[in-house]
Amino acid sequence: MSTPDATAIASGSLGRLGLADLSGAARRGVAYGALGTLLLASLVFALGVASGPSVEVPASKSGFPEWLAGPLPDVGLAMTSARFISLLTLMALCHALVLALSGALRVRYAVAAIVGAHLIYTLAPPVLSPDVFGYLAYARMDVVHGLNPYVQAPFAIPDDEVYTFVRWRMQIDPYGPLFTLVSYPLGLLSLAAGLWASKAAAGLVSLGLVGLVWASARRLGVAPLGPALFVGLNPFLLLYGVGGAHNDLLMMALAMLAAFLVLDRREALGGGALVAAIAVKASAGLLLPFVVLGAARRRRLAAGLALGAALVIGATLVAFGIEGAQGMLGALGSQSEKISSHNLPNGLGWALGSGGVTAGVRAVAAAALVGSLATLLVQVRRGRLDWVTAAGWGMLALLLSTTWLMHWYLVWLLPLAALGRSRSLKLAALLLPAVMVVTGLPPVPK
Repeated sequence: MSTPDATAIASGSLGRLGLADLSGAARRGVAYGALGTLLLASLVFALGVASGPSVEVPASKSGFPEWLAGPLPDVGLAMTSARFISLLTLMALCHALVLALSGALRVRYAVAAIVGAHLIYTLAPPVLSPDVFGYLAYARMDVVHGLNPYVQAPFAIPDDEVYTFVRWRMQIDPYGPLFTLVSYPLGLLSLAAGLWASKAAAGLVSLGLVGLVWASARRLGVAPLGPALFVGLNPFLLLYGVGGAHNDLLMMALAMLAAFLVLDRREALGGGALVAAIAVKASAGLLLPFVVLGAARRRRLAAGLALGAALVIGATLVAFGIEGAQGMLGALGSQSEKISSHNLPNGLGWALGSGGVTAGVRAVAAAALVGSLATLLVQVRRGRLDWVTAAGWGMLALLLSTTWLMHWYLVWLLPLAALGRSRSLKLAALLLPAVMVVTGLPPVPK
């Protein structure tokens, strides 16, 4: 399957601005300048959030403990709302320039920049979301307090040191059993050690995701540097995904492992990897029908899916019991009912004068999602669309139809858009974060 380079959309747009007419030396200068500026802006952001309490860092009510600041020095750089928006905008523009001029970059320097950017955000305090403390709370509930996180909520451990950092104290664990189980060793550590182990794991998993995009691009016959830069230097993946240590990175790393294995005609292993991704976070389940249609040997894929599902179900029942399994399903249901401050269904509800999301608006959004997925699957079945691109469009449809949308959910789309054939899909992946910022989702730090 052939696919345009992931930099094509940026190159076409910026070429109209005159960059295509630059000499080779000038193109290299602009490319490396953009790359260096992106890294410098990232470092300024990381030093800023490490220098003291701010809205960007989910500090406890008792203050900003030294262990939360992490290894970066306090340079006295206050992170204001204006500085946050300015740095994010600068990073996004630099990312676009890097994509447009990636042909002028030496591969080893570009890869070093991806690794360096990940290191910066790994060393920064957890930013813009306290979810990582929720992960640790669910782990500590079991391994420290002997409580089932699919039956009881963090509200049951008010004396634990993690409690003051947790936002969703009445929420039963909404994540998959595989993620909960692999996070248990972190619960045995001190809170500080657990946090920084989580941050280190997020950085490594994200780099693994980039590596799988690289390998998949080569399997598709595409120069891998463009897709790797498309994903690995995206400011939203870095700032929100790695910076916030979100488990969406693990979900998509396993999903892209499944995609690579299917592309490599190792369908049984691919099926098992996809089940693992779903067992981290249920959102990966959207990819299942596309992977099935894309597999060359579906019986082997089915065997891998069946074995993986049996192992996950068995492990869930052994670890959490029937009551825990029921609680997990209930938590997933309650999660789907949540409404973030700004999303497309909510905007539609306001535009229709209903004051936001209603049952009717939910029904329309759900119907639009089902219709979109059905259309895409038919196109794949008829050979009019490749399954990777179709999966990317399907993931975009999910993001646009959900009533609970966060910036770091962009990682669900980025790898598929980078590898897909559609320039429009790539453009949508680059522009979706801008729409999120403009609409204030989540609320911009004050």
